[in-house]
Amino acid sequence: LYLKKPKQAQETFEQCLNRDPNNPQALFGKAVALQQLWQYDQAGDIYRRILQRNPNAEEVLVNVIGLGVSRKDPANLKEYCERLQRIRPKSRQVVEGFATVALANQDWEAAARHCGELADLEPEMLEAWFNLGVAQQRLGRHDAAAKAFGKAAELRPDHKGVHLALASSLEQKGDWDGARRAYEKAIQTAPDQPAPLWALAAGLEQRKDLVEAEKVYMRLVRVVPDSAEAWFRLGHLRAMRGNWKASAEAFEQCTRIRSDWTDALVNLGVAYWQQGDRDTATQAFEMTAI
Repeated sequence: LYLKKPKQAQETFEQCLNRDPNNPQALFGKAVALQQLWQYDQAGDIYRRILQRNPNAEEVLVNVIGLGVSRKDPANLKEYCERLQRIRPKSRQVVEGFATVALANQDWEAAARHCGELADLEPEMLEAWFNLGVAQQRLGRHDAAAKAFGKAAELRPDHKGVHLALASSLEQKGDWDGARRAYEKAIQTAPDQPAPLWALAAGLEQRKDLVEAEKVYMRLVRVVPDSAEAWFRLGHLRAMRGNWKASAEAFEQCTRIRSDWTDALVNLGVAYWQQGDRDTATQAFEMTAI
């Protein structure tokens, strides 16, 4: 185990257990080896067997809590945390276990409390700050959420999801300039991902910044060229700016992907009508009746 060779360790512990099936050290060692080999169900079964004989086995409790946290499985986790808490009050494993249970149960008040404690204990732990932000955001505390996500972004400046969450919380608390910078940072860290592009485009469109919104939608259709919704929004923005030729081109792409989308066909017809091409416009309008 110390040499990071869990498969060989497992085989050796099994040799021990062939001679003494109830050897607690060999059982524990085999469970640890299985856990390192990602065989979580088998490892968990052994940990529970040991705990039936010794309910307060400290190392076993630490590992079984770690197993539950890594799998985000709250089953029996609270009970194990309470047992370990009596032995190791305020230990990281206990706090992280309680936080996992609270998040799984969507008990956001408890989650905020435990994740805050965990962030205090482990200030370099990304998950603690991120989950604290999630809990605070669910509670409507957007200032606190932005602060937590901001700390997570400092720890992992290359993490798209962190910047996206930060942007959302900043937007919700009314800081659009900060939100826009965070959305752009999320795009920079993951330029091939549509989620931050969608969010930024929607925010710009909501604020009537149509020129900038159109630029973002143009980037979006390059990332997801088969998204009828993205082409529709691009066509709609171009229509709002009176750019009927470009609007028609976008709605053409949209209707190639979704030929039965009535709103897109109507908008396509309007775009051609505005250009004076009434025959093509009529064809688009007639498609809505098929």
